[in-house]
Amino acid sequence: MTNLHHDPDNFFLWSQKPDRGIIFMRSDILLFPMIIIWFTALIHIIDSSGLDISLFYKVLSYIIIGTIIISGRVFLDVLIRSGTIYALTKERFYIIHDWPFYWSKSVLIQDLSSYSVSYSLNNKIIIDLGRNLRDPWPATGWSAWLPSLSRRWRVLGISDKEGFIEVLEKARIDRPD
Repeated sequence: MTNLHHDPDNFFLWSQKPDRGIIFMRSDILLFPMIIIWFTALIHIIDSSGLDISLFYKVLSYIIIGTIIISGRVFLDVLIRSGTIYALTKERFYIIHDWPFYWSKSVLIQDLSSYSVSYSLNNKIIIDLGRNLRDPWPATGWSAWLPSLSRRWRVLGISDKEGFIEVLEKARIDRPD
């Protein structure tokens, strides 16, 4: 396993890169229609601006802007996950991002009092760690548009759900008090 910060007691017990495919979240049920409404308003604003733009360039700009807006969420999220690693040590859970710039965050295992397993709209695994189960809509702010950048302690699209949960539970039992 990979050594973290050259601390012999802090080896990764488990680590995995998330699935690089597209993940459609529950929040996309509202997000995509809102994008379409916003895009329609943008088209109306451009159309009513009174600029002398030929029909060809108007249609071309609508197509380009619409494609960027609607596909941007999906492709940017895939790019971010392609540089992400989830890892567990005896004491901490890490989310490490290598793209678009290097940054990571970690939390003590004892601060993750619970976890819940759910599935995305296209059947990818989502594990929310330490989530308040009374919070029915975990997507807020950037995490609604880019689930990979969620403020929550969230594992998206891993293939080894059972292995992750087994190591997490073992780390919680074996943790020093």
